[in-house]
Amino acid sequence: MNDRGIVVGVIRHPNVQSIFSNLFRADSLLNSSFGEEWSPFDGVPKPVSYRKGLRYRNDKFDYDYSNISVEGADRILYEVFMQKSDEWIYEQEHRVVLRLEQADRVVVPNIDDISNSRIKAKLIAAPYVNVDSATGRHIIDLFKIQDEVERISIAMTLAKLSYSPDVVYLMKLCSSSINNCFLGLKSVLTKADIQGAYACSTGYLDIWKATKNLDYYSLDFAQI
Repeated sequence: MNDRGIVVGVIRHPNVQSIFSNLFRADSLLNSSFGEEWSPFDGVPKPVSYRKGLRYRNDKFDYDYSNISVEGADRILYEVFMQKSDEWIYEQEHRVVLRLEQADRVVVPNIDDISNSRIKAKLIAAPYVNVDSATGRHIIDLFKIQDEVERISIAMTLAKLSYSPDVVYLMKLCSSSINNCFLGLKSVLTKADIQGAYACSTGYLDIWKATKNLDYYSLDFAQI
């Protein structure tokens, strides 16, 4: 954690599947595996697989992906993100892997970066798009689109902008999944700054602040 930043603690309740609020699935339209009905992009945290020898490596020449549809493109890509070397097994990490097309909100710095003229014209006139007057950024609320096919069409176009680090894709967490926040040692944020109505709507939100441990070279966290 950056010593000036903030980390959100997320919990998954046993009787709740996805940790996201109204996660957009549309598996039949999003799935890129031919004849594959299974989809891993369900918003459920799953344990990382730790292996001595990773099946899929970073070097693109180490594995032949020409027949990727045989195993299922989604399944392979999912496994890539869910594997780590067993040197990291002490972390006991859990991850959630989603597709960019499932974003609830996309922030686009320059609307002209969208090459599809039809989609761009639709977004310029759409009621679910707001323009930040200070920065000129377009904030596109995909969750407000009722028609599933239209949402997919726009989402797929926006996903192509992912080459730019300035484009932001956001998925909304369930308020019940946010159970604590940790403030960095040098963070200037206060409890009032982060105690928003949404995160507190379930009735609890623990907030902790990092402090120096003068006896050991470490940090302690005190609830505030």
